[in-house]
Formats: sequence, structure tokens, C-alpha cells
Amino acid sequence: TMHLLLTNGCMDSMHPSTSSVPLDILEHVQGEMRGCKDVSKLQAGVCVAAAVLQYEETAVRAPALQTLLAMLCHRYPRVRKQAGEELYLQLLTHEGLVMEDHMELATSILSETDWTADVPSLRPLRDELYPAFGVVRAEAPLGATVAARPRQSMPDEPGYKDLVKEMHY
Repeated sequence: TMHLLLTNGCMDSMHPSTSSVPLDILEHVQGEMRGCKDVSKLQAGVCVAAAVLQYEETAVRAPALQTLLAMLCHRYPRVRKQAGEELYLQLLTHEGLVMEDHMELATSILSETDWTADVPSLRPLRDELYPAFGVVRAEAPLGATVAARPRQSMPDEPGYKDLVKEMHY
């Protein structure tokens, strides 16, 4: 999987300063996660977003952090828990991920919070992490439901109803 390629150093030659591949991967994963209801796919996306945090460029790190922080309040508890664990591990692994004076706050929130609790109780804790990580909260969280577009009927194309009528059934 992409997560294994990123974590095992196979993508190290594609550094964001010389290649757009890490950002392209993150954007593709974010697109796949948007509106997704498949828990295992969402968990895999969380792992990839966390793995991209190894790159120090803000252009890659900021959207990855926004994705992970948004997932802390996703509707599925397993996704929230995965995001909390991954974010905590990355926080311990990579220096400069969180601002120095917020390190203790971020570590305590991520390690002591039960991310399987109900979302309304988690939001204030999650919102404290945005300034700690130095990112602004995205307007529409990735886990938000997408408004359905109204279907446009195509009167010129024959459908099943027209076939039944034509066959006199």
C-alpha cells in the first residue's frame, strides 16, 4: 500500500521541494476520503495522511494535519481512534510538528482522550489542537456529508418504462 511505500523510505527521492508527488498523493487520498463510508478505506487514508507528515514542507504538512485533525471528529469511532493514534505517533516521531510551547498540551490531549467517545464532547478538545499544530481549521470537515445533487431527467433517452410500453406489456 501507499502507506508502506511512504513509511519504508521508498518515496524519499520524491521530496516535495523537487516533486509534487507527495502532495498529489495526499490530495488524491483526501478526495477518496471525502464522503466515504468505508471504514477500512478511511483508516487507510488516515495512515497515508499521517505518513506524509514526514515531509517538513508546509505545503504538504498543513493539509495532512488538517485532514488528521478533521478525522478526530469523524462520525465513525474507529476512524477517530485511528486518527488520534496516528497523530500521536507522528508527534513523537517528527520534530517541529507541533509548536514547542504546545507540545505538552498536544501530547496530553492525544494520549489521554478516548476518541471513541461521542463527537460533541470531542470537538472542544480537537479544536484546541489546531493552534497547537499551527494550522487553521478547514471550513468543511472531510467527514461532513455531501449534499446530494438533484438528478436531471433526460427525456430524449428511452428507458425501461418506454421499452415495456413499446412491447405492449
